[in-house]
Amino acid sequence: MTNGTAASGGAVRRWWPRVRLVVSVALLVLVFSRLDVGRAVDVLSSARLELLALVVLLFYAGRFFAALRWYILIRAMGSHAPYTSLVRLTFIGIFLQFMPAGSIALEVGRVYGLSRTTDDLAGSFASVLMERLFGLFALILVALTGLAFAPPGVPPSLANLAWVGFAVIALLAWGIMNGWMRGLLDRPLRAAGLEAVREKLGKLYARLDATRERPGLLAWSMLAALVNTLFRILPAWFVALSLGIEVSFPQLFVIVPLIYLGAQIPISVAGLGVREIGWVALLGLIGVPASDAIVLSLLLVVAVFVAALPGAWMWARHGLHDPAALEAPAPGGGTPAGGGSAAP
Repeated sequence: MTNGTAASGGAVRRWWPRVRLVVSVALLVLVFSRLDVGRAVDVLSSARLELLALVVLLFYAGRFFAALRWYILIRAMGSHAPYTSLVRLTFIGIFLQFMPAGSIALEVGRVYGLSRTTDDLAGSFASVLMERLFGLFALILVALTGLAFAPPGVPPSLANLAWVGFAVIALLAWGIMNGWMRGLLDRPLRAAGLEAVREKLGKLYARLDATRERPGLLAWSMLAALVNTLFRILPAWFVALSLGIEVSFPQLFVIVPLIYLGAQIPISVAGLGVREIGWVALLGLIGVPASDAIVLSLLLVVAVFVAALPGAWMWARHGLHDPAALEAPAPGGGTPAGGGSAAP
C-alpha cells in the first residue's frame, strides 16, 4: 500500500464519523421542522408509564435473545464461544452504536471482542457477517409476510421496495458463498502479490463454508432471526399503545421492519434521522400525525439507550476484553483465552 493510499484511507476514517454526525443532525432538523410542540407535549403527557417500562424490558430481553442467535450461528460454524461472553458483547455493541461511527462501531466492536475471547479473528468476522445477513433477511421476510395480509392503509407498492432489498441481500449472500465470485476476487489479489490478504480471505471462506455441514443449526439460526424481529415490533406497538396512537399490530408488522432496514444504511449515527424520517413517512401513510410519529420514534430511541446502559458500564470496566476469559487458564496451562493476539 502506498503512502498516498494509506493517507487517503486515514482521512476517510477520520472524516466519515463526522459526516454521519452531520447527516443525523441535518435529518433531525428536517424532521423537527414538522413538529407541533403543543401536540407533542399533549401526546407525551398522556403516556402510560407502565407500558413504557415494559418496552425497556422487551429491549433487555431482546439483547439476551440476540446473543442466543449469535451463539447458535457460531455453533453452526463449528466454533464455540461462551454465551455469557456473547451477552456482554451484545450489550456493549448496542452502546457503541451511539458513537459517531454508529453501526460500524457496533460490528467492529463485536468482531474484535469475540476474537479476543476465541482467538479466531476470521471466525469472529464470519459469525458477525452471517448474523447481520440473517437479520436483514428476517426483516424483509417479515415485511413481505405482513404485506401479504394487506393491512389497512399500507400501500401494496411497499412490497416493491421490500423485494428490491431482498434481491440486493440475496445477491450479496450469493457473492460471498459462491466459488466463482471468490475466484474473481482472488485473481487481482494474486496478481498484486497480496498473499496475506488472500490467506485471510481463505480462512474467512473456510469458516463460512463450515455452515454447509450443519444445515440444522443454520435453520435454527434463521428461525431465531425471525423471532428476534418481534423484539423490534413489539416495543413499537407498546409505545403506540402507551401514547394512544392508532396503529395496528399488522400495520407495524410491515412498517417496523422497513424502518429498521432503512436505518442500516451507514449514513447516520445509530440510524438517527433516517429512522425518524421513516416513522413520519410510513405512519403518515396510515393517517398518524407527524408529531405523534416523532414522539413515538424518540421514545424508542430513549428506551434503546436505557437498555444500552449495562453495555456502557461493561465497556467502562473492561472495554472489549472479557474478564472471565482473561482470568480463565487455557487448557494445557497456556495463555488465557483471548490473552494472545487474535489469529487472522
